[in-house]
Amino acid sequence: ADIEVRVPITGALDDDYTPLGLAVRHAHAALVRRLLDAGADPRRTIGLMRGSPLHEAAYLGMADQIEILVGPTRYGPSPVELDAQGPYNGLTALHDAVWHGHREAVQALLRAKARTDLKTHAGLTARGLALLYGYAQIAELLEPALPDS
Repeated sequence: ADIEVRVPITGALDDDYTPLGLAVRHAHAALVRRLLDAGADPRRTIGLMRGSPLHEAAYLGMADQIEILVGPTRYGPSPVELDAQGPYNGLTALHDAVWHGHREAVQALLRAKARTDLKTHAGLTARGLALLYGYAQIAELLEPALPDS
């Protein structure tokens, strides 16, 4: 079977999703791992917003899925684009996690070394987005490191 096949566009929630994108959305961690180990490409965009499976996991607050997507596969290091920005809004996966207040997902992305300096098309960093939505604890996680004294 083609592991990169796309769901046809019919006006449904699953439009233009790959099997990997669907496995992430429906929280099937074992299937996500199997698809990655079979060579599924986590850089393939999914859905009408053209995000990635990593964007989907962050948007839904699935820290465990994030860990799988950024971790190694049987082929070596994950080819995931950790800091890919969505074409319509400029959001990274980190922005998506912040936007919905998913602290554990933010922490997983920070452990993976997601960039905190990237801005959305509206000019917001992930920290700026956290402050805008009143997520003080998340904003604190995103505070820039102080220079060594």
